[in-house]
Amino acid sequence: MESLRYYDLVRWGDYMAELTRKRALAPAPYQAVPVLLAYTNINLQANALKVSIDGPGTNKIPLLPIPQVETDVWGLKPNPGY
Repeated sequence: MESLRYYDLVRWGDYMAELTRKRALAPAPYQAVPVLLAYTNINLQANALKVSIDGPGTNKIPLLPIPQVETDVWGLKPNPGY
């Protein structure tokens, strides 16, 4: 159910805080995920705030890009920042 985690974090208002948590490397047999290391020098929270809108209270809701096909077919405007 990991693919639903993003939406849970956004709904609970914990997404931005989760971006700043320190990630530990996976144990040796599971180190097929070294991608996390590539993001250690990037401020993920600052990047997410650039493409977010105000939510309830102080919660920020990050926007995702709308696929190009959808913007073309339906005449939608891309989300700000994309």
